Order: sequence, then C-alpha cells, then structure tokens
Amino acid sequence: MSYTWGKLTTIGHVKCNEAEFPVTENLLQALRHLRFAHVPRTIWIDQICINQKDLDERAQQVRIMRDIYHEADRTLIWLGEASQGSDDAMELIPRIVNAYPLYSAQCWLSVSDWPNLGLPPITDPVWIAFG
Repeated sequence: MSYTWGKLTTIGHVKCNEAEFPVTENLLQALRHLRFAHVPRTIWIDQICINQKDLDERAQQVRIMRDIYHEADRTLIWLGEASQGSDDAMELIPRIVNAYPLYSAQCWLSVSDWPNLGLPPITDPVWIAFG
C-alpha cells in the first residue's frame, strides 16, 4: 500500500501475526477504510513491515521499493480522508489523463489552452483542491 504518513504521532496499535504495532492516524484511517469486513486481507505496509528503528534495514528496504511495488498484484493508494474539494480533484484526474496526448508533443502549453483540452481554467478552485 502506498500512503501518506501524515503526522508521525502514534495514536493506536494494530495486531499483525500476534504482535502489536504502533500506527499513525493516517495509517489507522487507511486500514479502517481498506479492510474487508468478513475476510482477511493481506497488505504490505512499510510502517509495519519494515523495522523503522533499524536504519540499515530501512535503507535496504527503500532501495528495493520499486521491486516490491512491481511484484505486487495490485497497489492500493491512500491519500487520506476526503476533504473539501477532494471529490472534484479526483474527478479532474481522468480529464488530465485524456488531455495528455493532446499536449504531450508540444514544447510548451499556455494555461489559456487548457479549456480547449477539456481542462478547467487556472482560476478554477478545483486546481487548489488538486494541488
């Protein structure tokens, strides 16, 4: 799972293989939202799967993160709880993806061209939510 760590203050614990692990608020929120209600779910989570106190292990694991994500069956991404404008920002993503082929061959693109690509003008509040 890829997620933003957020504040590093421990606010709770989760049980994994009969051991308890301290977790941050954002990870606890992610686990609550992503768990299956009635069946087990296996998720690789760096905050738990890597000994965060062992700097050598942490450095070694960071070097193989690309391989870890490449070998995963799927990657879950947790950006955090919804906030004002976040739904609009998420709806903007496919519009950006669809516009990409139209502007990728150009050396530059003026913001005045964005509406022609199906994107909102730079003054649209959705860009603040997206950023």
